[in-house]
Amino acid sequence: MTAAEQIRDRLLRCEAENDFVIIYEGCVGSRLIGTYCLESDYDVRFVYVRPISQYLTTAASAVKKTVSFREILGDGTGIDAQGYDVSHMINLLSKGNVMMTEVMMSWLQFGVHPIMFGDARQRLIDLATEPGKYASLAMHCLSIASGAIQKMKEEPRIDHYLHAVRYILAAERIVHSLPWTSKTLPMILDRLYCTVGFGCLMPPECRDAVQKLIVSKTVTKQLTRRIEVIDDFVASAIPKLLAAASCLPKSVETPQHQCDALFHRILGDVWGSWRPISYSKDVKPAGC
Repeated sequence: MTAAEQIRDRLLRCEAENDFVIIYEGCVGSRLIGTYCLESDYDVRFVYVRPISQYLTTAASAVKKTVSFREILGDGTGIDAQGYDVSHMINLLSKGNVMMTEVMMSWLQFGVHPIMFGDARQRLIDLATEPGKYASLAMHCLSIASGAIQKMKEEPRIDHYLHAVRYILAAERIVHSLPWTSKTLPMILDRLYCTVGFGCLMPPECRDAVQKLIVSKTVTKQLTRRIEVIDDFVASAIPKLLAAASCLPKSVETPQHQCDALFHRILGDVWGSWRPISYSKDVKPAGC
């Protein structure tokens, strides 16, 4: 089986083991953004919905916010999987969490339920891409970039540089609202190189240095020294983009009652009923 088929089968087993249904799955990380090598793991993220009965209880532990697993595939690569309960995902998206927004925008999927749950998926995407979240998304990108550079001081790694550069360029695009007409979050690194706007256009020598790092990943993820041209780009870009992002309209967190209404609608999309019954024993999701 191909890696994609193995990942799909493993996610279906995860459904059966945990008594939930996966309404969305996507790959993030290096395999999505174009910086992977043959040995790179598949960073899989998914959103799941539990039986309604598990939400209608006073037991605090009835609904786990996240589920995770790691597994080695037949070709020696691995799956690093993290799942989010839909109620938790709604909460994160409502606050403008850029990493969760990337999950919902991922084009690299595995066909767990390719036709079912389209309405539920779209409702989450609409929440993630509300115009009122531009500032939060941009600020979160810059926070991630700053954190990656801070990690460079502790452990010089190629991934830290690539992480910082990509999120800086993504923040540039978000600040200038270039990708949002098609509701596509800027993620693919080589499509971000040509970013323009606030003077953060990546110099050719910096782009060349980044490309060399991507090639070097096939041999090692470690660095023996800092890359001055990338350091200079990062040091110049982050303050400019922070200033630009601060001029955007202040982000408005989605009100709680709207999040609750969205949660209820998605439960209806999936189960087609409000009866507190178990998926595994009593009923299949709507559309099965």
